[in-house]
Amino acid sequence: MRLLLPLRDGRVARLWSALALSAIGDQLYTVAMGWVAVGVFGAAAGYLSAVRAAIILLAAFFGGSLMDRWNRQASMVGADLARAAALLLLVLAWAIMGAPTGTTLALTVLVLAIGDSVFGPALQTVLPLLAPRDILPATNGLFDATARVARLLGPGLVAALGASLAPIHFFTLDALSFLASAAAVAGLRLPRTLQPSAAAPGVRTGWWPSMLAGFRETRRHKPLGFALDMSGLINGAWFTLFYLALPLLLVARADGLARYGLIMACYGISNLLANLIVGSRPMSPRPGRQILCGIGFLGAGMVAIAAIAGLDLGADAQALALAAASCLAGFGGPLEDIPVATLRQLLIPTDTIAGATRAAQIVSNLGTLVAMLLAPAACVAFGPVAVMWVCGLIYVGVTGYGLAIGLARQ
Repeated sequence: MRLLLPLRDGRVARLWSALALSAIGDQLYTVAMGWVAVGVFGAAAGYLSAVRAAIILLAAFFGGSLMDRWNRQASMVGADLARAAALLLLVLAWAIMGAPTGTTLALTVLVLAIGDSVFGPALQTVLPLLAPRDILPATNGLFDATARVARLLGPGLVAALGASLAPIHFFTLDALSFLASAAAVAGLRLPRTLQPSAAAPGVRTGWWPSMLAGFRETRRHKPLGFALDMSGLINGAWFTLFYLALPLLLVARADGLARYGLIMACYGISNLLANLIVGSRPMSPRPGRQILCGIGFLGAGMVAIAAIAGLDLGADAQALALAAASCLAGFGGPLEDIPVATLRQLLIPTDTIAGATRAAQIVSNLGTLVAMLLAPAACVAFGPVAVMWVCGLIYVGVTGYGLAIGLARQ
Protein backbone atom coordinates (compact mmCIF):
# COMPACT_ATOMS: atom_id res chain seq x y z
CA MET A 1 0.00 0.00 0.00
CA ARG A 2 1.22 3.51 -0.86
CA LEU A 3 0.25 4.58 2.65
CA LEU A 4 3.02 2.37 4.08
CA LEU A 5 5.83 3.62 1.81
CA PRO A 6 7.09 6.25 4.31
CA LEU A 7 7.81 3.48 6.84
CA ARG A 8 10.78 2.39 4.71
CA ASP A 9 12.62 5.33 6.29
CA GLY A 10 13.65 4.17 9.76
CA ARG A 11 13.32 7.66 11.23
CA VAL A 12 9.74 7.99 9.97
CA ALA A 13 8.93 4.50 11.25
CA ARG A 14 10.25 5.27 14.75
CA LEU A 15 8.49 8.63 14.88
CA TRP A 16 5.27 6.98 13.74
CA SER A 17 5.52 4.25 16.39
CA ALA A 18 6.08 6.87 19.09
CA LEU A 19 3.02 8.82 18.02
CA ALA A 20 0.91 5.66 17.76
CA LEU A 21 1.53 4.92 21.44
CA SER A 22 0.73 8.42 22.66
CA ALA A 23 -2.27 8.81 20.33
CA ILE A 24 -3.99 5.71 21.68
CA GLY A 25 -3.37 6.86 25.23
CA ASP A 26 -4.60 10.32 24.34
CA GLN A 27 -7.90 8.93 23.08
CA LEU A 28 -8.28 6.99 26.33
CA TYR A 29 -7.78 10.28 28.15
CA THR A 30 -10.15 12.24 25.90
CA VAL A 31 -13.07 9.84 26.27
CA ALA A 32 -12.48 9.22 29.98
CA MET A 33 -11.97 12.93 30.75
CA GLY A 34 -15.16 13.87 28.90
CA TRP A 35 -17.08 11.30 30.90
CA VAL A 36 -15.50 12.08 34.30
CA ALA A 37 -15.89 15.83 33.79
CA VAL A 38 -19.60 15.48 33.01
CA GLY A 39 -19.96 13.39 36.16
CA VAL A 40 -18.20 16.05 38.28
CA PHE A 41 -19.48 19.25 36.66
CA GLY A 42 -22.60 18.27 34.70
CA ALA A 43 -23.22 20.58 31.74
CA ALA A 44 -20.53 22.91 33.11
CA ALA A 45 -17.96 20.32 31.95
CA GLY A 46 -17.93 22.25 28.71
CA TYR A 47 -15.96 24.95 30.48
CA LEU A 48 -13.02 22.53 30.78
CA SER A 49 -12.87 22.35 27.00
CA ALA A 50 -13.06 26.15 26.97
CA VAL A 51 -10.03 26.24 29.29
CA ARG A 52 -8.16 23.89 26.96
CA ALA A 53 -8.96 26.04 23.92
CA ALA A 54 -7.95 29.23 25.75
CA ILE A 55 -4.59 27.77 26.78
CA ILE A 56 -3.80 26.64 23.22
CA LEU A 57 -4.75 30.11 21.97
CA LEU A 58 -2.47 31.83 24.48
CA ALA A 59 0.39 29.44 23.69
CA ALA A 60 -0.02 30.00 19.97
CA PHE A 61 -0.21 33.79 20.31
CA PHE A 62 2.55 34.42 22.81
CA GLY A 63 4.70 31.29 22.77
CA GLY A 64 4.85 30.54 19.06
CA SER A 65 7.96 32.49 18.10
CA LEU A 66 9.71 31.25 21.24
CA MET A 67 8.90 27.63 20.33
CA ASP A 68 10.30 28.19 16.83
CA ARG A 69 13.70 28.91 18.41
CA TRP A 70 13.69 25.71 20.46
CA ASN A 71 15.17 22.44 19.34
CA ARG A 72 12.22 20.64 17.70
CA GLN A 73 13.15 17.22 19.07
CA ALA A 74 13.61 18.54 22.61
CA SER A 75 10.28 20.35 22.35
CA MET A 76 8.46 17.13 21.45
CA VAL A 77 10.15 15.14 24.22
CA GLY A 78 9.47 17.87 26.78
CA ALA A 79 5.81 18.05 25.78
CA ASP A 80 5.43 14.29 26.23
CA LEU A 81 7.14 14.30 29.64
CA ALA A 82 5.08 17.24 30.91
CA ARG A 83 1.82 15.59 29.88
CA ALA A 84 2.84 12.29 31.49
CA ALA A 85 3.71 14.08 34.75
CA ALA A 86 0.38 15.93 34.84
CA LEU A 87 -1.58 12.70 34.34
CA LEU A 88 0.40 10.83 37.00
CA LEU A 89 -0.23 13.66 39.49
CA LEU A 90 -3.95 13.48 38.70
CA VAL A 91 -3.94 9.71 39.31
CA LEU A 92 -2.04 10.16 42.58
CA ALA A 93 -4.40 12.86 43.87
CA TRP A 94 -7.41 10.79 42.81
CA ALA A 95 -6.07 7.70 44.62
CA ILE A 96 -5.42 9.69 47.81
CA MET A 97 -8.74 11.56 47.89
CA GLY A 98 -10.89 8.78 46.49
CA ALA A 99 -12.39 10.92 43.72
CA PRO A 100 -11.26 13.52 41.17
CA THR A 101 -11.71 17.18 42.07
CA GLY A 102 -12.52 20.05 39.79
CA THR A 103 -9.15 21.65 40.54
CA THR A 104 -7.08 18.60 39.62
CA LEU A 105 -9.09 18.06 36.44
CA ALA A 106 -8.63 21.69 35.41
CA LEU A 107 -4.87 21.63 36.07
CA THR A 108 -4.50 18.43 34.05
CA VAL A 109 -6.39 19.92 31.12
CA LEU A 110 -4.18 23.02 31.32
CA VAL A 111 -0.87 21.12 31.15
CA LEU A 112 -2.05 18.79 28.39
CA ALA A 113 -3.24 21.76 26.35
CA ILE A 114 0.19 23.39 26.61
CA GLY A 115 1.83 20.12 25.58
CA ASP A 116 -0.47 19.81 22.57
CA SER A 117 0.31 23.37 21.47
CA VAL A 118 4.06 22.61 21.55
CA PHE A 119 4.01 19.14 20.00
CA GLY A 120 1.71 19.78 17.03
CA PRO A 121 3.60 22.60 15.25
CA ALA A 122 6.95 20.88 15.90
CA LEU A 123 5.66 17.71 14.24
CA GLN A 124 4.31 19.61 11.23
CA THR A 125 7.75 21.16 10.74
CA VAL A 126 9.49 17.80 11.03
CA LEU A 127 7.43 15.79 8.53
CA PRO A 128 8.15 17.66 5.26
CA LEU A 129 11.89 17.51 6.04
CA LEU A 130 11.83 13.76 6.62
CA ALA A 131 9.61 12.74 3.70
CA PRO A 132 10.36 13.25 -0.04
CA ARG A 133 7.84 15.46 -1.82
CA ASP A 134 6.39 12.61 -3.91
CA ILE A 135 5.33 10.60 -0.85
CA LEU A 136 4.38 13.55 1.38
CA PRO A 137 0.63 12.91 0.89
CA ALA A 138 1.18 9.29 1.91
CA THR A 139 3.23 10.45 4.92
CA ASN A 140 0.45 12.79 6.02
CA GLY A 141 -2.00 9.97 5.47
CA LEU A 142 0.11 7.62 7.57
CA PHE A 143 0.38 10.04 10.48
CA ASP A 144 -3.26 10.99 10.15
CA ALA A 145 -4.03 7.26 10.27
CA THR A 146 -2.30 7.15 13.65
CA ALA A 147 -4.94 9.45 15.08
CA ARG A 148 -7.70 7.52 13.30
CA VAL A 149 -6.52 4.15 14.60
CA ALA A 150 -6.25 5.68 18.05
CA ARG A 151 -9.77 7.05 17.74
CA LEU A 152 -10.87 3.47 17.11
CA LEU A 153 -8.71 1.64 19.66
CA GLY A 154 -8.94 4.17 22.49
CA PRO A 155 -12.74 4.39 22.68
CA GLY A 156 -12.90 0.68 21.81
CA LEU A 157 -10.92 -0.10 24.94
CA VAL A 158 -13.21 2.18 26.93
CA ALA A 159 -16.23 0.37 25.49
CA ALA A 160 -14.74 -3.04 26.30
CA LEU A 161 -13.42 -2.18 29.76
CA GLY A 162 -15.61 0.72 30.85
CA ALA A 163 -18.04 -1.48 32.77
CA SER A 164 -15.29 -3.28 34.71
CA LEU A 165 -12.29 -0.92 34.90
CA ALA A 166 -12.27 2.21 37.06
CA PRO A 167 -11.88 5.43 34.99
CA ILE A 168 -8.71 6.34 36.92
CA HIS A 169 -6.80 3.56 35.15
CA PHE A 170 -7.46 5.07 31.71
CA PHE A 171 -5.46 8.14 32.82
CA THR A 172 -2.65 5.88 34.09
CA LEU A 173 -2.45 4.17 30.69
CA ASP A 174 -2.32 7.53 28.95
CA ALA A 175 0.59 8.66 31.17
CA LEU A 176 2.52 5.48 30.34
CA SER A 177 1.91 6.02 26.62
CA PHE A 178 3.40 9.53 26.80
CA LEU A 179 6.48 8.18 28.58
CA ALA A 180 6.95 5.57 25.85
CA SER A 181 6.51 8.23 23.16
CA ALA A 182 9.09 10.51 24.83
CA ALA A 183 11.63 7.68 24.91
CA ALA A 184 11.06 6.88 21.22
CA VAL A 185 11.33 10.52 20.07
CA ALA A 186 14.46 11.07 22.20
CA GLY A 187 16.15 8.15 20.43
CA LEU A 188 15.62 9.57 16.93
CA ARG A 189 18.58 10.82 14.90
CA LEU A 190 17.07 13.86 13.23
CA PRO A 191 18.80 15.97 10.57
CA ARG A 192 20.50 19.21 11.58
CA THR A 193 18.01 21.14 9.44
CA LEU A 194 15.37 20.38 12.07
CA GLN A 195 17.18 22.64 14.52
CA PRO A 196 16.09 26.29 14.74
CA SER A 197 18.13 28.80 12.80
CA ALA A 198 18.76 32.48 13.32
CA ALA A 199 16.60 34.93 11.46
CA ALA A 200 18.02 36.54 8.34
CA PRO A 201 19.22 40.17 8.71
CA GLY A 202 16.36 42.63 8.49
CA VAL A 203 13.66 39.98 9.06
CA ARG A 204 11.36 40.81 11.95
CA THR A 205 10.79 38.04 14.47
CA GLY A 206 8.29 37.67 17.25
CA TRP A 207 4.86 36.20 17.77
CA TRP A 208 2.93 38.87 15.87
CA PRO A 209 4.94 38.89 12.58
CA SER A 210 5.11 35.07 12.67
CA MET A 211 1.37 34.84 13.14
CA LEU A 212 0.57 37.34 10.42
CA ALA A 213 2.86 35.50 8.00
CA GLY A 214 1.06 32.23 8.77
CA PHE A 215 -2.36 33.79 8.16
CA ARG A 216 -1.27 35.57 4.97
CA GLU A 217 0.34 32.52 3.40
CA THR A 218 -2.64 30.31 4.26
CA ARG A 219 -5.25 32.70 2.89
CA ARG A 220 -3.42 33.10 -0.41
CA HIS A 221 -4.74 29.68 -1.45
CA LYS A 222 -8.53 29.34 -1.70
CA PRO A 223 -9.01 25.79 -0.29
CA LEU A 224 -6.60 26.49 2.58
CA GLY A 225 -8.21 29.88 3.23
CA PHE A 226 -11.68 28.35 3.32
CA ALA A 227 -10.54 25.60 5.70
CA LEU A 228 -8.92 28.22 7.95
CA ASP A 229 -11.92 30.55 7.96
CA MET A 230 -14.42 27.79 8.72
CA SER A 231 -12.33 25.77 11.16
CA GLY A 232 -13.43 27.68 14.24
CA LEU A 233 -17.10 27.26 13.47
CA ILE A 234 -16.98 23.56 12.68
CA ASN A 235 -14.44 22.65 15.36
CA GLY A 236 -16.59 24.27 18.03
CA ALA A 237 -19.66 22.39 16.78
CA TRP A 238 -17.78 19.08 16.69
CA PHE A 239 -16.46 19.39 20.25
CA THR A 240 -19.85 20.48 21.55
CA LEU A 241 -21.69 17.49 20.10
CA PHE A 242 -19.21 14.70 20.77
CA TYR A 243 -17.66 15.82 24.06
CA LEU A 244 -20.53 17.60 25.81
CA ALA A 245 -24.01 16.96 24.41
CA LEU A 246 -23.49 13.24 23.73
CA PRO A 247 -22.05 12.40 27.19
CA LEU A 248 -24.87 14.41 28.80
CA LEU A 249 -27.37 12.30 26.89
CA LEU A 250 -25.86 9.05 28.24
CA VAL A 251 -24.50 9.98 31.67
CA ALA A 252 -27.58 8.85 33.62
CA ARG A 253 -27.17 5.23 32.51
CA ALA A 254 -25.12 2.83 34.63
CA ASP A 255 -23.43 1.47 31.50
CA GLY A 256 -23.28 4.88 29.85
CA LEU A 257 -19.47 5.04 29.67
CA ALA A 258 -19.31 1.75 27.76
CA ARG A 259 -22.03 2.93 25.36
CA TYR A 260 -20.25 6.24 24.86
CA GLY A 261 -17.02 4.38 24.13
CA LEU A 262 -18.84 2.20 21.57
CA ILE A 263 -20.22 5.23 19.74
CA MET A 264 -16.83 6.93 19.62
CA ALA A 265 -15.13 3.68 18.55
CA CYS A 266 -17.53 3.44 15.60
CA TYR A 267 -16.53 6.97 14.66
CA GLY A 268 -12.94 5.73 14.72
CA ILE A 269 -13.71 2.74 12.48
CA SER A 270 -14.97 4.89 9.61
CA ASN A 271 -12.19 7.43 10.29
CA LEU A 272 -9.64 4.71 9.71
CA LEU A 273 -11.39 3.38 6.60
CA ALA A 274 -11.51 6.82 5.01
CA ASN A 275 -7.89 7.41 5.94
CA LEU A 276 -6.76 4.20 4.24
CA ILE A 277 -8.61 5.26 1.10
CA VAL A 278 -7.44 8.88 0.99
CA GLY A 279 -3.90 8.25 2.21
CA SER A 280 -3.31 5.53 -0.40
CA ARG A 281 -4.18 7.81 -3.31
CA PRO A 282 -2.20 10.68 -4.89
CA MET A 283 -3.20 14.23 -4.07
CA SER A 284 -6.62 15.03 -5.53
CA PRO A 285 -6.55 17.46 -8.49
CA ARG A 286 -9.51 19.21 -6.83
CA PRO A 287 -8.69 19.32 -3.12
CA GLY A 288 -11.42 21.89 -2.51
CA ARG A 289 -14.07 19.39 -3.59
CA GLN A 290 -12.55 16.75 -1.32
CA ILE A 291 -12.54 19.15 1.64
CA LEU A 292 -16.22 19.95 1.06
CA CYS A 293 -17.10 16.25 0.86
CA GLY A 294 -15.43 15.70 4.22
CA ILE A 295 -17.39 18.50 5.88
CA GLY A 296 -20.59 17.22 4.23
CA PHE A 297 -20.15 13.67 5.57
CA LEU A 298 -19.54 15.02 9.06
CA GLY A 299 -22.61 17.23 8.83
CA ALA A 300 -24.84 14.39 7.63
CA GLY A 301 -23.67 12.13 10.45
CA MET A 302 -24.12 14.80 13.11
CA VAL A 303 -27.65 15.62 11.91
CA ALA A 304 -28.43 11.88 12.03
CA ILE A 305 -27.10 11.72 15.62
CA ALA A 306 -29.35 14.61 16.63
CA ALA A 307 -32.39 13.01 14.97
CA ILE A 308 -31.77 9.61 16.61
CA ALA A 309 -31.15 11.19 20.02
CA GLY A 310 -34.62 12.74 19.88
CA LEU A 311 -36.44 9.50 19.01
CA ASP A 312 -38.19 7.38 21.62
CA LEU A 313 -36.17 4.21 21.09
CA GLY A 314 -35.12 1.51 23.50
CA ALA A 315 -31.68 2.00 25.07
CA ASP A 316 -30.00 -0.73 23.03
CA ALA A 317 -31.60 0.29 19.75
CA GLN A 318 -30.70 3.93 20.31
CA ALA A 319 -27.07 3.07 21.11
CA LEU A 320 -26.74 1.02 17.91
CA ALA A 321 -28.38 3.73 15.82
CA LEU A 322 -26.13 6.41 17.33
CA ALA A 323 -23.11 4.21 16.58
CA ALA A 324 -24.19 3.88 12.93
CA ALA A 325 -24.67 7.65 12.60
CA SER A 326 -21.27 8.17 14.23
CA CYS A 327 -19.75 5.93 11.53
CA LEU A 328 -21.23 8.18 8.86
CA ALA A 329 -19.79 11.29 10.51
CA GLY A 330 -16.37 9.72 11.04
CA PHE A 331 -15.88 9.05 7.33
CA GLY A 332 -15.61 12.78 6.67
CA GLY A 333 -12.59 13.62 8.84
CA PRO A 334 -9.73 12.35 6.63
CA LEU A 335 -11.40 13.67 3.47
CA GLU A 336 -10.86 17.15 4.90
CA ASP A 337 -7.79 16.83 7.10
CA ILE A 338 -5.32 15.07 4.78
CA PRO A 339 -5.60 17.49 1.82
CA VAL A 340 -5.45 20.49 4.17
CA ALA A 341 -2.25 19.22 5.84
CA THR A 342 -0.65 18.31 2.50
CA LEU A 343 -1.53 21.64 0.85
CA ARG A 344 -0.10 23.49 3.84
CA GLN A 345 3.20 21.62 3.50
CA LEU A 346 3.41 21.90 -0.30
CA LEU A 347 2.23 25.49 -0.88
CA ILE A 348 3.53 27.35 2.16
CA PRO A 349 7.27 28.14 2.56
CA THR A 350 9.01 25.78 4.99
CA ASP A 351 9.95 28.52 7.45
CA THR A 352 6.29 29.59 7.67
CA ILE A 353 4.69 26.14 8.15
CA ALA A 354 4.86 26.31 11.95
CA GLY A 355 3.26 29.78 11.90
CA ALA A 356 0.55 28.57 9.51
CA THR A 357 -0.11 25.57 11.75
CA ARG A 358 -0.50 27.89 14.72
CA ALA A 359 -2.81 30.11 12.69
CA ALA A 360 -5.06 27.09 12.17
CA GLN A 361 -4.79 26.29 15.89
CA ILE A 362 -5.82 29.83 16.79
CA VAL A 363 -8.93 29.90 14.61
CA SER A 364 -10.10 26.38 15.47
CA ASN A 365 -9.51 26.80 19.21
CA LEU A 366 -11.11 30.23 19.23
CA GLY A 367 -14.21 28.54 17.82
CA THR A 368 -14.01 25.82 20.46
CA LEU A 369 -13.56 28.43 23.21
CA VAL A 370 -16.65 30.40 22.15
CA ALA A 371 -18.71 27.23 21.64
CA MET A 372 -17.78 25.78 25.02
CA LEU A 373 -18.54 29.03 26.80
CA LEU A 374 -22.03 29.07 25.26
CA ALA A 375 -22.88 25.36 25.09
CA PRO A 376 -23.20 24.52 28.82
CA ALA A 377 -25.93 27.11 29.36
CA ALA A 378 -27.58 26.08 26.07
CA CYS A 379 -27.64 22.42 27.14
CA VAL A 380 -29.28 23.37 30.44
CA ALA A 381 -31.82 25.72 28.82
CA PHE A 382 -32.74 23.71 25.71
CA GLY A 383 -31.41 20.20 26.34
CA PRO A 384 -28.55 18.30 24.68
CA VAL A 385 -30.67 17.14 21.73
CA ALA A 386 -31.46 20.70 20.61
CA VAL A 387 -27.78 21.59 20.88
CA MET A 388 -26.91 18.56 18.73
CA TRP A 389 -29.25 19.81 16.02
CA VAL A 390 -27.55 23.20 15.99
CA CYS A 391 -24.11 21.56 15.70
CA GLY A 392 -25.17 19.38 12.78
CA LEU A 393 -26.83 22.24 10.93
CA ILE A 394 -23.68 24.35 11.29
CA TYR A 395 -21.82 21.71 9.25
CA VAL A 396 -24.62 21.63 6.67
CA GLY A 397 -24.48 25.43 6.40
CA VAL A 398 -20.69 25.48 5.95
CA THR A 399 -20.98 22.86 3.18
CA GLY A 400 -23.61 24.95 1.42
CA TYR A 401 -21.45 28.06 1.70
CA GLY A 402 -18.49 26.22 0.18
CA LEU A 403 -20.62 25.13 -2.77
CA ALA A 404 -21.92 28.70 -3.23
CA ILE A 405 -18.40 30.18 -3.52
CA GLY A 406 -17.30 27.51 -6.00
CA LEU A 407 -14.88 25.61 -3.78
CA ALA A 408 -15.92 22.32 -5.43
CA ARG A 409 -14.20 23.52 -8.63
CA GLN A 410 -10.86 24.16 -6.89
